[in-house]
Amino acid sequence: MRELIIASVAMLCMAAPLPVVADQDDPRLEELFDELQQLDPRRGQRAREIQAQIWHIWYLHEDARVNQAMERGLKALAQDRHEDAVAAFTRVIDLDGDFAEAWNRRATTYYVMGRYDDSLSDIERVLALEPRHFGALAGRGLCLKALGRKREALKAFQRALEVNPHREGVYLEIIRLRSELGQAA
Repeated sequence: MRELIIASVAMLCMAAPLPVVADQDDPRLEELFDELQQLDPRRGQRAREIQAQIWHIWYLHEDARVNQAMERGLKALAQDRHEDAVAAFTRVIDLDGDFAEAWNRRATTYYVMGRYDDSLSDIERVLALEPRHFGALAGRGLCLKALGRKREALKAFQRALEVNPHREGVYLEIIRLRSELGQAA
């Protein structure tokens, strides 16, 4: 799972940003989430496109300093320079404490570092700012699972799947946890 997180971060580092600045309050998100909910599960490519659009919207900020610090953080995370990544994302949070994606990226870094309680704390802030943040919801599940809190992890993964029913990895985590907890799939 760690390799998947690092690979995803690296891909985001290389992705060209969209020309329009946005964040978790962007009005386009409503339409994208509606389409994601109504999309036929057999339309996997379209689901991936919608998810990518959502991630781009969440990631972009109007302040160039924020964007530069985010890029530094992503590059540091991709290079396993975790303390540098935490410092960069903390800088972003200091610049704009309401920018959900900065909290999410720092939570991801804490998770990779094995600092699950710190990650969960940041995830709570992400979800206060953007309750539909399926990445943070899944991250909550991963942290809770790592802490041995399987029932809570299962609920977190189920919530992530409610928000975005096209996350295969989340679905697999639900199956695994149900099996471990002796619940029917």
